[in-house]
Amino acid sequence: MTQLTTTVRIGPGHVQLALVGEIDLSSVEVLLQGQGEALAGAASRSLPGVVVDLGRVTFLDSTGIGALVGGFREASAAGLTYRLENPRGAVARVLDVSGVLPTLAPRPQPA
Repeated sequence: MTQLTTTVRIGPGHVQLALVGEIDLSSVEVLLQGQGEALAGAASRSLPGVVVDLGRVTFLDSTGIGALVGGFREASAAGLTYRLENPRGAVARVLDVSGVLPTLAPRPQPA
């Protein structure tokens, strides 16, 4: 098992929450704390939203999906955007099969 770590960075126009490791029942509290910090940072700096980078997440279970959906709902209620970036491999498949990928990681529309 790879322990989950979070890093919150203020970027141009958003707050980025970078996640590394596995998101499951044993690590979801770390994700929830990081999300809370990122959402608070966006709101306090009047930034439009949060981008969650999943590029280095190696595992995601239903607990993690629930936490990510919860972050999306919390951001929406606060008038903020919330978007996943870089889901890869099994993580992307789990998000796709669960039906949340189009909502949480929308693809850019062609011009």
